Amino acid sequence: MVFVASTDGQLVPRDVKLGSRFDDYVEVLEGLSPGERVVTSANFLVDSESKLQAAESMMGMMGAIGMGDWKMESARPMEMGGQAGPGQEERRVGDVMVAVSVAAGPAKVGENAIRVHVRDASGAPVKGAAVSFSYTMDMPGMSIEQARAQERGDGMYEGSARFTMAGPWGLVVEIERPGKPPAREKFTLRVSG
Repeated sequence: MVFVASTDGQLVPRDVKLGSRFDDYVEVLEGLSPGERVVTSANFLVDSESKLQAAESMMGMMGAIGMGDWKMESARPMEMGGQAGPGQEERRVGDVMVAVSVAAGPAKVGENAIRVHVRDASGAPVKGAAVSFSYTMDMPGMSIEQARAQERGDGMYEGSARFTMAGPWGLVVEIERPGKPPAREKFTLRVSG
């Protein structure tokens, strides 16, 4: 896995297939396109966005274990684009428009049905795509879970995600269609307890 810098400055995880190795060089067979910018060191872990999101996640966890009255003076939640739920944002990703929502209202700890709505540039529903998503809490040490979404009709695809704690979760949607490059975008879901 590598992290690719998106056009809006966010870091998006990307699965890659590696080939031959020679000294400090590694051949990438699949998963990247020429000209994409990738992270070449672990410095992104100390990026202020990562620290703020981790602080917000930690505050949610502290509340869950009875330490919610402790103050973390420098920690403020960072608002990111792609908030799903009421007033969800639809984003252009390549040649499609994508929106993410939770089927039963706001995301909560436990199982959630995640809906991915996909339209083409003219507004028509995209049918017959392979839609999947990966999700993790944006803090070091959290595992990345993956799910495949099933087509439900009218450009809507649905899959299941299990959120283990409250806080911000990064959800990366990938859409594959025959003869088209994969479309990939990161959204942030706020999960409540």
